[in-house]
Amino acid sequence: MKALDQLRAYEAGDVGVLREAVWLRHLVLCDGERINLERVEQIGGTDHFVLGYVKRTLEVLERAGLDYGLSLQEHALLEVALAYAEVAKTGMRHQREKWLAKGYQLAAHNLGSEQIYREVMGDQADPVVACLIGTHGLVGQYLRGEIPKASLNPLVALAESKCIERNRLEALVRCMNRCVLEGVSAALAEGLEAASHEVIHGLLVEESEDVSQTAN
Repeated sequence: MKALDQLRAYEAGDVGVLREAVWLRHLVLCDGERINLERVEQIGGTDHFVLGYVKRTLEVLERAGLDYGLSLQEHALLEVALAYAEVAKTGMRHQREKWLAKGYQLAAHNLGSEQIYREVMGDQADPVVACLIGTHGLVGQYLRGEIPKASLNPLVALAESKCIERNRLEALVRCMNRCVLEGVSAALAEGLEAASHEVIHGLLVEESEDVSQTAN
């Protein structure tokens, strides 16, 4: 079952979906007390801010994925990345204490969420999904002058690993960026679309072409 379908199933009262959707379980069970799944209906739907935000990002992907020419496989990768992108902000108190004890960077939620995703998936963790989680939101922070360009180096390293073609990675990062921004507001996403595209293209494509030309 896809992430958005799992979230909608939970909203419709299917508490059992939380047993298989670890990301959703963390987003739902985050009130600081130990709650059995049988009692989860008492803590309520998508009134939770983070859960509501994740739902919006997944809905953006559902309607905007075609704008970026994503294949079904690429769409599935992005859906998982968006599902896990905010988990470090949530989780039960005892769960968060365990994450902190392991050294997970919950204060930098993009990095913490990547660490949680890798833990949950183990050997099945996809390097592209992990990198998208770990770098989500950084393009916007870079454009606002909050972080140096070097903070985007994990994307460059992923491109250089050749586990994914640069143009496909560019499409994934652009769409991920659109989803996380439009999850906040459509106006924000529209206002930063051109500048974000320029940064992402320059980072993943143009700089690679410059290096190639220099080598030749």
